[in-house]
Amino acid sequence: GEWFGCVLGSAEECVSRVGVLEQQLALKVHELRKESSLQHAQLQGQVDAATSGLEVALETLCFVHEEAMSELCDVELTLILDLDFTHTGATGSSARAAFEKSLTLDLSTAAGIPPSHTVITDLSRGSIIAVCLIRAHPPGGRRGGSVVDPAKVARELEEQMGDPHSALHAGVVTRHATRLTHALRRTPPSSPS
Repeated sequence: GEWFGCVLGSAEECVSRVGVLEQQLALKVHELRKESSLQHAQLQGQVDAATSGLEVALETLCFVHEEAMSELCDVELTLILDLDFTHTGATGSSARAAFEKSLTLDLSTAAGIPPSHTVITDLSRGSIIAVCLIRAHPPGGRRGGSVVDPAKVARELEEQMGDPHSALHAGVVTRHATRLTHALRRTPPSSPS
């Protein structure tokens, strides 16, 4: 209807009417963009709050899970050492025994636990990939001896990886560590001795 009147009217009326319509259209686009931005910001805030809440819940759940499991779980550490594999010595050799003893002492010293809680389970190539167990109870069972929280020990060692001045990085062998990860390892309860 508006365009029909414009066609029948003068060119000046058409130009004027088009200008008004352009202004109305620009105003409406601005309002829609403003409303869209507000809705986007509100949704983003809701998403951020939900994400933050989920992250806190997940951290709490993981912490509670680790705490609850630590009584029955050893922790398996995987440590990458930037050393040639020949430093480990041949399997069964005195050089291998000395390497494992040094690694055990480095880990136990850095963690502040008795060496009897640290067991080297595997050494493999790839620089050196050392797999170790941090045990809640020393060999010999749950009676007597010290008890440590393997999950807490593993978290402390992982924190030390980020500190070049830590006890972990001061070790004879562990000074060559480039990465350390851990995983809970469920073990059946041992029978009392």
